Formats: sequence, structure tokens, C-alpha cells
Amino acid sequence: MKTNYRLFILLIPVFLILSTACNKNDTTSDYSYLWQKLNAPYFGRTSDIEFTSCDTGYILGIDSTGGSTIIKTYDGGQTWQKIYYPYSHSAQNIQPTSQLSISPFISNILFALSYNQNVFSKDGGYHWNIIDTNLNSTWGKYHFLTPADVVRSGEYIYTSKDSGFTWSKVYDSQGGFAFFTMLQFTSSQTGYTCGGIAFDATNYGLMAKTTNGGNTWQPINYPFHNIEGISFTNDNTGYIVMDMDSGNTARTYAGGSDLYKTNDGGNTWQIIKKNMFIDYYNHANYLYFRNEQDGFALGTGIYHTTNGGISWQNEFPAAITNLFFPNPSCCYAIDKQGNVFKRTF
Repeated sequence: MKTNYRLFILLIPVFLILSTACNKNDTTSDYSYLWQKLNAPYFGRTSDIEFTSCDTGYILGIDSTGGSTIIKTYDGGQTWQKIYYPYSHSAQNIQPTSQLSISPFISNILFALSYNQNVFSKDGGYHWNIIDTNLNSTWGKYHFLTPADVVRSGEYIYTSKDSGFTWSKVYDSQGGFAFFTMLQFTSSQTGYTCGGIAFDATNYGLMAKTTNGGNTWQPINYPFHNIEGISFTNDNTGYIVMDMDSGNTARTYAGGSDLYKTNDGGNTWQIIKKNMFIDYYNHANYLYFRNEQDGFALGTGIYHTTNGGISWQNEFPAAITNLFFPNPSCCYAIDKQGNVFKRTF
């Protein structure tokens, strides 16, 4: 009996150590162990990342010479193919790409913005051609409703009925310097586009909505600031994050990022979190909600909320430059060194 009592006394420190370790793991906000580092080839400074599924996607980078490098995977990042071209294609003087979009129906069809030209590839990025010159060459996004029906945002909204080779302008917001840099469809008929501008003493945002597959658009009138992230979980429920900075050429007044939510398709908005990252200089530049409660944002790390944006934890406190969810079951992230990470749910 005395032997068992002595053994119990000796084991008390061990139990205390294990208990402390468990409590520490439960309270830490660093969940970076959830992110798998992939063995991806170096592709230069990240310019864009686009995945159509958890398995298929492309990463675009720009190397030190100014040329573009594309790496692509069809198996969720286990293996990669690397494509490189420096400056031109034939005599058309196509410059390095800065933006990439993929057809989810035919993954070898790519669209890109190469400086002042819109280009497309039908063979996964090996060869490029200039598309319809009527398409404005500002930064925007593509959405493929069917293999033939495509919507593009930018300074204007365009539609194409032939897989993106010719385009018709369907909406002009007359927003001045502000462009529609984001585009999301929540169904085959309902979609949202938004963006804005923030410079000197100017900061305003804009948003529009379609309910007929992109053929016509109506502005959503709200006193928006520059919108830097959008995520709708269905036709009516969605979130936006706005850059609240203001200033002039001599000084910028940091205002952080504010998170807003709508439950009625953009008719009314309520503020969910003012200055969502506490630090006025920490801005959100990507937003994705897997459902109405579970969401992610990119700031100085990858932030995660499980209560609809009321509170946020930095679960991957690293110098992440790009974050992308192709769907609610997986996500890809890239850091400043060009490392690629993946998380599945």
C-alpha cells in the first residue's frame, strides 16, 4: 500500500505537465498545423491563383525578368506542370499576365489580362491569342455559367455567348475610377459584382446585382467604402468587407476593415464587426464564408471566424499573400516565399 502511495506521489508532476500542455494547445490560436505544405515548384512573385475544384487549378507568378510562370495541378497539388514564357507570343507582343481565370467546364481554357490586352489560351497556357478588342482591358473577373455563357466584370460588365471569344457590354456603372474587381454568382440566375477605389482623399465602393444570369444588372445603392472582399452563401445572405482608410497625398488615415452582412439580397446591410482585426493598419483583402457562421479572411495571416464574423482568430500567423477557396471543402494559400499550402475540411 505504501508502495502504491509513493508511486502516486511521483506521478503527480507528470499529470500536471500533461494537463498544462493540453490546456496550452486548446487555447492557442495557431492552427497552422492544419495547413499542409505542398511540394510545388518555384513560380516567382505570386500574381494570381485560380482553382476550379480541390484538384484542378493554376498559380500564376512573375519572375525577376518580368516574364510569367504558370504552374498547374490536376491532382490537388501532389504533382505540378510548369509553363513559362518571357514576354511575347509571335508578333502580337503579349506582355506577362497579371490575372488568370479558368473555365470550370474545360480546364485547358484560360483567360488572362496581360497588361493592356485580354488574352486566352485553349491548351492550358502554352499558347495565347488576343480576344475581342471590344473587351475593356481593366482588371476584372470571369464567371462561366455554362461552357458557352460567360460573364466578365471590370470597368464594365460584359457577357459572351461563345465561350468568351466575343463580348457585349451590358452594364456601365459610370463609377469613374472605380472598377468591379470581384464577381460571384450564387445560382445560375443571381450574381453580385463589386469593387471600389481608395486613394488620396477618395474612398468609395460600388456594387451591382443580376437576377437573370448576367443579362441585365441593377446597382445596389448603399454608402459603400472601397469593397475588398465579398462572400455570399446563398442568393440573399452575404458578407462584404470594406477598406475604411481615408486621407490625402500627405497622409493616409488608417481606418481598418469593417465587415457588413445582408440577409435580403443587398437591400439592407448591418455592420457585424467594426475594425475586424483590431489593428487599424491590418486590412482584409480576401473574404470567404463556407457557411453563414464559418468564414475566413486574409490579413496579416489567415483569420478564421466560427460565429458569423463577430470574432476572428489568426489561425495561420504567417506572411500569406494569397488565399483561395474553390469550394467549401478546401483552400489554398501562398506565402511571400512562394510556398503553397492546402487545407481540407
